[in-house]
Amino acid sequence: MITQCKLRPVVNLWSKFGYNPQMLNCPKVKLETHFLKYRSTLKSGSVVAIMSLFVGCVGPAVESFRITPRVLCEGESAVANWDVRGKASMTFLVEPEPAGKQTCRASGKETFMFRLAAASGRKEDEKQVELVQLHPVGAEPIVFGTNRMEGDQVVASGEKNPELWTERVQVASLAACDNRNIQVRHGARAAMLPAGGAPSGELAGTPLAGEWELRSVLTSDEQRNSTLRPKELEILATFACTQVTR
Repeated sequence: MITQCKLRPVVNLWSKFGYNPQMLNCPKVKLETHFLKYRSTLKSGSVVAIMSLFVGCVGPAVESFRITPRVLCEGESAVANWDVRGKASMTFLVEPEPAGKQTCRASGKETFMFRLAAASGRKEDEKQVELVQLHPVGAEPIVFGTNRMEGDQVVASGEKNPELWTERVQVASLAACDNRNIQVRHGARAAMLPAGGAPSGELAGTPLAGEWELRSVLTSDEQRNSTLRPKELEILATFACTQVTR
């Protein structure tokens, strides 16, 4: 069965636990919400489905499961599409905020993990997709493991997932973590972030997604003793989420 439905995060009755995704124009799929010890079961309304005929004796399978887009600005909806063999059920879990440094902690978002299962008899298959609901403004750590040395500098580079962080999520400011000066290169621009954590707007307007390079000069002790060198470099980006106009 190939199915499509719309997901719209709305404020939950237990507002202190964040948002509760609402399913619109969905098939009659069991949707369980998990907020710590609280659980509620919702059933949706109309069916939007295309039936496919499967030949032979086969077990249940989740052939595909997609949510687009996977990052939502405030007030936006996402569309979920799936193709399953067997009886479908969907659950989602509000993921806890990841542990982080007090000065470089993510904020301004809720993350939901949707699990789609297909069952037949005692057999079951499943797939999971993550959906992120952003507030109009928030903060996101950018952290990469150090992967090379250049002179007296240690360098960390990597890519912020472009499939998750679309170009609509743009940098507002950057600040260094770990009380060390960090030079940043991103989007054909560069900025020097002071160790005190003062924010810089030099890269404002660049997308959060894409390639990042972080550099930091080693102290004399770190140059002499490799065990003292940082294993990763981290900065904190504040972001703004631009809603798509239709």
